[in-house]
Amino acid sequence: MASLIHKADWTFNWHLQETFKKEVPENVLEVFRAEIEEQIIIRGEVKQEELVITKPQVKLKRPPFYKVLMLNDDYTPMDFVVSILKEVFHQSHEKAVDVMLQIHHQGFGICGIFTKDVAETKISIVTDCARKNEFPLRCVMEEE
Repeated sequence: MASLIHKADWTFNWHLQETFKKEVPENVLEVFRAEIEEQIIIRGEVKQEELVITKPQVKLKRPPFYKVLMLNDDYTPMDFVVSILKEVFHQSHEKAVDVMLQIHHQGFGICGIFTKDVAETKISIVTDCARKNEFPLRCVMEEE
């Protein structure tokens, strides 16, 4: 290993001598290595002996959640509402019937709580499906 380092030092010295056509001082490699180590320390790069632990700069916040509310109307059949709750909102049959009755009696029912993008997507799916079947069923979202 020492012979490889000595050969590299000799090659580096020869290259400097050829480049600048003058004598290179003996300690040029030590000065060069010291400058490199100093740059490594300034940049914050890790040497083998050191361990640098940094804390994350940005703390993530919990995204806001939105309730998807289905609104009552006088024309959409109860069976259609139950099927939408089961297919789009992945509710069990019993839960879908409970929500459908809540919509029927209170005028609205909570279909689920989601992030904004998911809530908008589910509302769009429900609206498209209702329009295809010629029903006026509507959903809205409300921040939790």
